[in-house]
Amino acid sequence: MFDVRSYAVLLNEFFETGMSCEQLTACIRDKLAAENESVTPVDHSSSRLHLILNNNKVMFVFTALTGGEVRLHRQFREKIKEVGKTEFLPAIMDGKKCFGLLSTARWFVP
Repeated sequence: MFDVRSYAVLLNEFFETGMSCEQLTACIRDKLAAENESVTPVDHSSSRLHLILNNNKVMFVFTALTGGEVRLHRQFREKIKEVGKTEFLPAIMDGKKCFGLLSTARWFVP
């Protein structure tokens, strides 16, 4: 199952949030509660609509928490010029089901 903590872990892997995964999870949950919204766990059998609704809720809250200002982790900053739409998608890695972060980006071209 992919829940709010899972979103926080992926966001912390990609962005420098200045928070631990536990802190970011708590902030996301608090902000969702303040908005009277919830993110229900998803898995590989979840509908596309369920995934989109969760993505939109989490990214809305994350943008509000960061004020729309966030930095990529250094290893990504060295390669990516600009980040566009970011969403979470089910994936299969090494034969195992997982979720990943997909983002449109403009890469640096040497």
